[in-house]
Amino acid sequence: MTLSKTRTYLYLVALIFVLCFLYQALWMLSGVTKGDVIAFGHGSGDKYKYINNVTVQYYVSDKQYTEVFLKSDVPDTATSTPIRYLLFAPSFSRLDTEVGNWGLVLVLFVLFFSCLTIVFLIKDIIPNGSYFQINRRYPYIKLIKENNLK
Repeated sequence: MTLSKTRTYLYLVALIFVLCFLYQALWMLSGVTKGDVIAFGHGSGDKYKYINNVTVQYYVSDKQYTEVFLKSDVPDTATSTPIRYLLFAPSFSRLDTEVGNWGLVLVLFVLFFSCLTIVFLIKDIIPNGSYFQINRRYPYIKLIKENNLK
């Protein structure tokens, strides 16, 4: 299949969006439990800045798990907070807050979208009039200049 530069860009953006949506759907269909806040702490970053974190202990099927999360939306006086965990792997968890649920997905989408947009906008990287050939075997995506198009 041969696609124009614009169509390839739109397909790749749609692919990134669908992958982020599927990842988020996996988490939205996961279980939620109450986690007990054990401690607040911080890790040192560059130039004496601190990254606040919270240690939370939670139970799934009578098994105890302890995780350290970024503090984000957890108030300093909290004794418990909701935890979202994967049903098939309860040790993978995150805080059930706006930042905990959507932060990673939004950051990844914006990062990949920005890089992809820069690569496709700069004419020195992908020249205007270029086409992409999509294959089922290696090489999966091949750049074809307009004068080499068959």
